[in-house]
Amino acid sequence: MSDTIQPDTHRILDVDCTATLALTRNFIRSLFVDADITDPGRLIERIQRRYHGSSQKALITAVNNAAKKYREVAA
Repeated sequence: MSDTIQPDTHRILDVDCTATLALTRNFIRSLFVDADITDPGRLIERIQRRYHGSSQKALITAVNNAAKKYREVAA
């Protein structure tokens, strides 16, 4: 997963992933865009509620890793 984050607001501006289908990539993008990277719990809840694909756990891991990396870089 790759993302672009607005540093002032911590909002995710864009995201991309390696899903095969464009429909899946677009849906994942809709889940992530405008989410606050400093509040991964809310984004994880959104993923658990709306995305039931086989890569749900991988997306949650990606969110946690991205939030951790962002905290390290922003500190």
